[in-house]
Amino acid sequence: MFINSEQIDKRKLSYRMLVLSQVALQGSFTKAAAELGHTKSAISAYISELELMLGHRLLNRSTRRLSLTPVGERFIEYCHGMDDLMRRGLDELRALDDVPSGRVAITAPHAFEDDIIGPVIADICQQYPELEPEIIFSDERLDLLQNKLDLAITVGELSDSNYRAIPLGEMNSILVCSPKWQHQHKVEEIEQLSNIKRITPNWRQDFILENIHDKQRFDLKGGSQIVVNTLTAVISMCIMGSGSALVPEVFVRKALQAGKLIQLLPDWQGETRPIYAVHAYEKQLPFVLRLLVEGLRERL
Repeated sequence: MFINSEQIDKRKLSYRMLVLSQVALQGSFTKAAAELGHTKSAISAYISELELMLGHRLLNRSTRRLSLTPVGERFIEYCHGMDDLMRRGLDELRALDDVPSGRVAITAPHAFEDDIIGPVIADICQQYPELEPEIIFSDERLDLLQNKLDLAITVGELSDSNYRAIPLGEMNSILVCSPKWQHQHKVEEIEQLSNIKRITPNWRQDFILENIHDKQRFDLKGGSQIVVNTLTAVISMCIMGSGSALVPEVFVRKALQAGKLIQLLPDWQGETRPIYAVHAYEKQLPFVLRLLVEGLRERL
């Protein structure tokens, strides 16, 4: 059925969408009524009015259970989104009255220090000078509760846990070396990598490369290694000409632009790995941590 949006009362529509959001979340008219402070019959009437306004049945009703129709399944996302937006708006207003202050503890890999974590923390501290950030840079995954941390920035797939994860972005890895090292070794084919020295962090277990054009895969084996415990050290040794390395592109952009490193075999790259902000909060993150997450997303 065609809906003429100009003829719909937006004020009535918005509240009835919020009612539908609660009905779907609570799973019953009775629980939604208790949540919203209405009677069960009033909730039922609101849903009926919404269906009439839209010209579509949104709920399947039975004596045992409620379920969304196919149209309801699609429309409910907008209802939840509006509900969430309203809650976030109220939280933001409350946050303005409550100026963030005190300790906020974060952990992140060493490579995030200069170009990602540092600028974001500096911006937030400029806005809220009473904050006291405590940052632990470690390439080990530190447990939030054991280390009394508010947020952990983690790269790679996550193990099952009771913590919650917010996706921040992805990073792809590229092969790099110093110009002097490439001049000495003249690596032109992927197979040559199996016979030369590479620099690697001690947590990396595999070196599977993929051709960006034909998706051919190459499992890098053999050759000697220099093993170090931080990605920062990998990059530094690479700049000094100690070998080649497979590193996230985001962390070597400046070195590439400055000519300290060059990309080796540009047609090949390592796996794309997700980046998460991990936390232990049951519901929405505190305001200052949401600012941090948004800043990290922008930097990445």
